[in-house]
Amino acid sequence: MENQRYDVILFDADRTLFDFDRSQLDALREVFQTHGIPATQEMMDLYIRINNHLWGQFDRGEITTEELTRVRFRLFLEEAGDQGQDPAAMNRQYLESLGSHSYLLDGAEALCRELAPYCKQYIVTNGIKVAQVGRLNTSPIRPYIEKMYISGEMGIRKPEAGFFQIVYDDLGMTPERWKRTVIVGDGLGSDILGGRNAHVDTIWYNPAGKENRTGIIPTWEAADFPAVRKIILGEV
Repeated sequence: MENQRYDVILFDADRTLFDFDRSQLDALREVFQTHGIPATQEMMDLYIRINNHLWGQFDRGEITTEELTRVRFRLFLEEAGDQGQDPAAMNRQYLESLGSHSYLLDGAEALCRELAPYCKQYIVTNGIKVAQVGRLNTSPIRPYIEKMYISGEMGIRKPEAGFFQIVYDDLGMTPERWKRTVIVGDGLGSDILGGRNAHVDTIWYNPAGKENRTGIIPTWEAADFPAVRKIILGEV
């Protein structure tokens, strides 16, 4: 397109394209049922609180994904009342179940489909491989995604500049093409900070209208997918 601004799109996965929260609840219900834990809102909220805290530690570089997945159900059982359940088995089932429940956010498929004639689209994620690959492979956006870059496989996490250097090298980027690349994500501390570290433009996907109090400033901010599309194709 004549005014197109970006040719390469690096999408975050969870809460940007995929409805992670819906997948998470489905996976938890299955795990709780298998292991004899009541699937009450209280139990759901307890796990989510522990998991979110651990992911916050991961985002700050304090723990690895291996440590996170090893301890989250153990910590959950300690608070919920351990009755002999196996936290490692719970985590394995959770990841497999998460990978089998693939839900897109409303409008994500249309966005990828509409960008496909004009842009190369990739996913860059800190998520766990078995869950991310499973959901992508059963998703209607699979034909539009050229490749998925997973931090656990790369040995370095978003927002480190080295994560994006691997992407840059793998895609055979040039400085000129990098200027026409944009990261689209909901995470200020991972996606948008990653863009700043890697000297690449960013679109902060912010449908909830959250206030940015971090000092991490995106190139663009979008409240919905039509706005993302317009930014990428140079219609604004």
